[in-house]
Amino acid sequence: MSYDVTFHCISKKEIQRYVFDILEHPGLLQSRATEVSSDSKVQEQFLELFNEFIIPWYMDESTPSGEPITAENFAAYFSFAIASVAGFLHPYWYARNSAICFLAEEIPSIHTLFQSFSSLEDSPLAKFDADTSMLMSGNYSASGVLQNVGAFKGWLLENQSNIAELIDEDGLDSLLRALNYCIDNGLYLIEAAEIIEPISGECQSNYGNLRAHFLKNIDLPAAPRTTRSDEHSTNTCKKCGSNIGFIDVFKAGLPTMITCGKCGNYVKFNINPYIDYPIIICLLIAFAAITFVSGDYLITNQVLPFKEKYIFAGTGITFAVIFEILFGVWLLKFKKVIG
Repeated sequence: MSYDVTFHCISKKEIQRYVFDILEHPGLLQSRATEVSSDSKVQEQFLELFNEFIIPWYMDESTPSGEPITAENFAAYFSFAIASVAGFLHPYWYARNSAICFLAEEIPSIHTLFQSFSSLEDSPLAKFDADTSMLMSGNYSASGVLQNVGAFKGWLLENQSNIAELIDEDGLDSLLRALNYCIDNGLYLIEAAEIIEPISGECQSNYGNLRAHFLKNIDLPAAPRTTRSDEHSTNTCKKCGSNIGFIDVFKAGLPTMITCGKCGNYVKFNINPYIDYPIIICLLIAFAAITFVSGDYLITNQVLPFKEKYIFAGTGITFAVIFEILFGVWLLKFKKVIG
């Protein structure tokens, strides 16, 4: 059996943003597609990948034929699909019949280098109980993530002569290029089979990101995307993908009452209840004290020709607005939406 292998790169944040978030909140799909590419055809391909395959698999917990998705076939479905997603985000490299999983047949410890997508932190795929699905299972499948790419590269270079029969010269070159890209950009590595089929020309990812010796483009610059996931706003509604803005925070008044202005969904920020809330309460008390002192000063010195209750009401409203503005700026700048 022959394999058309590709080595893909993706970060932990990108797995969360472009896979896990979409699975848990499908309403985000359209906005995420526009982040992936400005090319409408690439966006359509990305949308089709999720609408036709990934989301139905996740919702139904089964294949199109009705077969349950388990550890035995997880690599052929979700792992393969996530490798495809990675190909939309970063360059990926082709190798003919050269794969890390071939090394695992001779060196069983290779298995321990990979982690299944179902066992990653906060993974919604944990419900498939596929923690043992770490390597490719054959054609049209993919591995989990290789996290410690630096250590693996070092081992690979030390053992080039011992693995020459399993990974040829071009395959090793492609693998090293992918590893270097991961190291330079703080990414994980995934390997997949049949994302690209050179003979038929079929490609299950963004063909424009493919780097291959047979395409004579192996030396094309492999710069990171200019629209990396961490450059996008983290203040987006998990239900509809709309931005949560200052008006939404200001209207709510309380951090537990913030709702999306478009869909009305309650928004949860990553506020630490043991640190942030005590600080906020102390600040509220301080602002209340300032309000009282300011009102008393204005009354005592007859600065304003109004009744006491109007002066206290005015100072109270003024400082409440100031506090809300400062709170909104802090929340939107230093916190992110998590639910």
